[in-house]
Amino acid sequence: MKMFKSVPLFIACLMSFQFILASPASAKWAHAFVVWDHYSYVISDEYVDQVDKEIGQVTKYSDQEGTYSGNFSNEYKKGTKYFAIHGISTDKAIAVQEPDGKYRKAVRDHKYNTDKAANVMEQIAANQWINFVVLVAGAAVVLYSFKSLKGKFNREE
Repeated sequence: MKMFKSVPLFIACLMSFQFILASPASAKWAHAFVVWDHYSYVISDEYVDQVDKEIGQVTKYSDQEGTYSGNFSNEYKKGTKYFAIHGISTDKAIAVQEPDGKYRKAVRDHKYNTDKAANVMEQIAANQWINFVVLVAGAAVVLYSFKSLKGKFNREE
């Protein structure tokens, strides 16, 4: 009977552990940025008046911290356009078109490592395997417990 009392506690622990692993971690970034041509550009408070040609656009938006591929932004929606700034190299800064049509300066910060995106996907896959193993182990414990209880009740009759 002692084992029967500990099984629900063990199952609850397994389920809690599985829930923790399945819960996505999320956080907010320290600053707004866009990614263009494999570099991160921090959005400044400065606006620019003269832009040159369009050089790209946001292809992926998310306000949750992570690593994403493509022309990504944590501030601007998919389709927001990027422009070269007249007289400034894109190695220094680019312009991002605001919804109101103004152009906000984004200053180049660092190389954006898209290899992290692959690592994140590998980690998600690993977590799914851990979740699967925990669920199978929990199911095995439940089945074993029922089998043991069935045998105990059959002997008492």
